[in-house]
Order: sequence, then C-alpha cells, then structure tokens
Amino acid sequence: MADKPISFPQSISVNDLSIILTNGQSVNIRRLLVDLSYFEDLYSFAVSGYMHLRDGLGIIEKLNLSGVETIRIQFDFTETQKRKTQYFRLYTIPSRDPIGPMNSEFIKLYFCSEELFLSEQTKVTKSYNTEISTIINTILNENLKVDKNKKSINVDSTYGTYNFNIPTLKPFETISWLSIYALPKESAYTNPGADMLFFENVDGFYFKSLRNLYKQPIFQIYTYQQQNIAGQNLGALETNALDLEFIKAFNSLEDIESGTFANRLITLDPITRKVKTTDFNYNNYKEQKLNPGSVLDETQNKLGKTQTQEPIGKLKLAISNSGQKNQPWSRLVNGYGVAHDIQIEEFVPKRTAQIALANYTLVKLKVPCNPYLKVGQVINFKLPSILTRELDSNYSGNYLITAVRHIIRPEGGSESIIEIAKDSEVATTNVVNNSLG
Repeated sequence: MADKPISFPQSISVNDLSIILTNGQSVNIRRLLVDLSYFEDLYSFAVSGYMHLRDGLGIIEKLNLSGVETIRIQFDFTETQKRKTQYFRLYTIPSRDPIGPMNSEFIKLYFCSEELFLSEQTKVTKSYNTEISTIINTILNENLKVDKNKKSINVDSTYGTYNFNIPTLKPFETISWLSIYALPKESAYTNPGADMLFFENVDGFYFKSLRNLYKQPIFQIYTYQQQNIAGQNLGALETNALDLEFIKAFNSLEDIESGTFANRLITLDPITRKVKTTDFNYNNYKEQKLNPGSVLDETQNKLGKTQTQEPIGKLKLAISNSGQKNQPWSRLVNGYGVAHDIQIEEFVPKRTAQIALANYTLVKLKVPCNPYLKVGQVINFKLPSILTRELDSNYSGNYLITAVRHIIRPEGGSESIIEIAKDSEVATTNVVNNSLG
C-alpha cells in the first residue's frame, strides 16, 4: 500500500485547474470551481469528467472557447502528496445558466482524454502479422501518439502470432476487437484464459489480464458499519465506507444465459469442411481468483446434472481455421498454413465465462475522497454479518475496482464513489439455525 489512505475528505483540494489555449497561454480557473467529477471505468477506453464553474468573468467569450482547448488538473491533500497532473481535451459546454441580472452564470464543462478525441478522428487501415500485444503497442504509439511524458503504456504480452487486416476501424474500436482474441502469454502453456482488458486510469493506458490484476496487493481496506458506536475500533489501514449499495448478486438464470459456468462453441472450418464442438466446464478451469472460495453450487437439477454439466444452455457458432495449418495442400515455405490459427476454440468459451464471472458480485461504495483510488486496483471490503460477530462471507472479501468517480468540492464534502466486483467468495462454513423465529 504505497499511498496513504485518505480519511478526511475536506483535506482534498484541486491544486491546479487550468485551461490551456491553442496559443499556449494557461488560464487558472480554480477559483471558479463549484465541483468537479472525474470518471474511470475498467470497461471503457478513456478517462472523462465534467466540472461546474460559477463564472462572473465571461471566460467563454473572453477566452473564445471552441472545444480545442486543453484542461490541466491536479488533486492534492498535503504539501508533499500530490496526484499526478493530468491533461484532457475540453469538448463541450452543454449548459449555461444565468445568475441574477446576467452578471454571472453557472457553466458546465465536459472533458475527456486527448486520445479518445483523436481516436474519433482517425482510422486504422493496416495488415499485421505479429502478436496482439505488439499491435496494440503500435496503435498507442503511432496512431494515438500517446505522450509518454504524461502517460505510461502498460501492455501485457500475449500468446500467438496473428494475420489481421484491420478494415478501417477507429483505434479504440480496433483495440476492442483485438482484445477479444488475445490470450495472456504467461499462462498459454498451462491453462490459457482469454481475459484481457484495455482501459485507462490516472497512470496511463493498460492492457492487462484479469488474473494479473487479481494478483495485486490490497490497496485499501474498507469497512461498512455504523459510526460512533462505543467500542468500535477500525484497524490502522481501514477506512469506514460512508454508504453502500448492492448492484448485483447471484442470478442463476443469467448465469445460464451468459455461460458463466458452462457453455458450448460449435465451429466450422470452411476450408477443411470440419465441424468441432468445444465445451467449457468451470470445474476443469483453474483460474486466478480474488478469494479462496467458490460461487459454484454443485446441486443437481431434475435431470441429474449440475450447472457445469449443461453447456447447451449457452451455445455459440463461429468460423474457425484451427485445422488449416495441418493440411499439406495449404502449407507455405516454413510449414505454416495459409493463416495463423486464431485460437477461436480457446478464447470464445473462456472469455465468455471469465468476463461474466468477473462481475458475478457488484457493489457500489461511497468512501472518503481518495484521489489515489483508481480502476484496476484490488481492495478489501468488510461487511459485518447481521447473524454473528463475524463477517458476511457472501459480500466480504477482496474486490477489483471496476469504476471510480471522484467528486471534488472546494467548499468541503468531497467523496469517491467506487464500483467493485468479485468473482469468488471468502472460504467459510456457515452453520444455519433452522429456527428463524
């Protein structure tokens, strides 16, 4: 836990909030700020946000704002601890509400990552014959021109060489499409998954597998309990959550429809004219988990089958080329086939299950504002049981942060709202009293 937990939201401030004009001039608008909301999402490609300003200076007219300006933001909470300075593109001003006799107004400014703006303006039209991780690195460096002085690029290596012709897609659309095919290299020969995700947080751009994200140390411990209770004693590294909302619990019907524990893929190779059936069984897949327990119940249905023994509940059809490289009439100079195997029998069944399982339990927490919270981190959440003095084993445990919203208010009351997800439960044995009276 490299950064100190934040316990007092009133200590958070915006150290720098400036508009950088096209001529390079920087105008500090921090004194106009009413509140600022900053967003990160594990399943989105870029950071975004908006701010409310109370303007009595006429900055829209005075600065001739037109949506090509840069926003510079830095949060801090002490003289020595300051969050990394970030740069965004100002892209719209959707509302202007006059105050009083037109001598001031409330205005709302929206901003996003410069790379998102650039991705909407350009296309990728190119042929590649390499690893997916190499292609993504190329797109970030050459197509999106990521400034490494401002943002880092963290791309995990992937397994396999692919022949891809990108058919005129936007850079972020291309990365999203490639992510579906990607297999983490470190597990390719043992138990390959297909859980690669592309996202941006305060540090920069990431292309990481869920299993690697799960391996991280716990950044922060949050406990949800009533405050000001006699004898209450939070640990030194624990912070009390201010509010709690359960977004998603188990849903057995949805688990069947999404193929979380079992699914079937039928592939057709139009060149070799062969059909192949691939079944996914959660019990045969040893994945990295956030917690030692399992969410799987092995109860049998009326047909004598468990959840993992009915793959037909989620059926997918796809075109494959897995057998082409072994055909003598299709081999080239070095023994390779017409095209590299796209590994469709590997990534489709496993990604179908892994992405669904990664969001098996979803919780939203409102916590004291901590500008060091970011998507992709692992936290520990403690929810006291209403039955015992222990913790609720269904909802307590390690979680992955999947979304963050920092709300900064200069006048006080700043907060962070985080959405957290987990794929497994804390291993425990619950003894249920048969009397509920």
